[in-house]
Amino acid sequence: MNTYEGMFILNPQLSDDETAKVVASIQEEITKNAGRITQVQIMGRLHLAFPIKKHKEGNYLLLNFGGDGSLLKKILPKYRINENILRNLIIKRKPSVAVAPVSK
Repeated sequence: MNTYEGMFILNPQLSDDETAKVVASIQEEITKNAGRITQVQIMGRLHLAFPIKKHKEGNYLLLNFGGDGSLLKKILPKYRINENILRNLIIKRKPSVAVAPVSK
């Protein structure tokens, strides 16, 4: 199973309830396609480096999840057509490597 980290920028004009529904739909899409969510972190509203679709702020969401290689092909088209998701970036995380301490 591959592990992924996804950053989502959501529309800042959504109410708290609407934002929660968008977050739930993102999570549902992952679990519906045999993915497993390990961490959800709602980072709140932050200022954007440049305007996106005329918005200067966005609600940030960070997700860590796992799934097979075909998971991204199934979920990314759904996120692209959702107009409440301004941007998303999903990267494959490398497995952590144990490093032995250096002796002097």
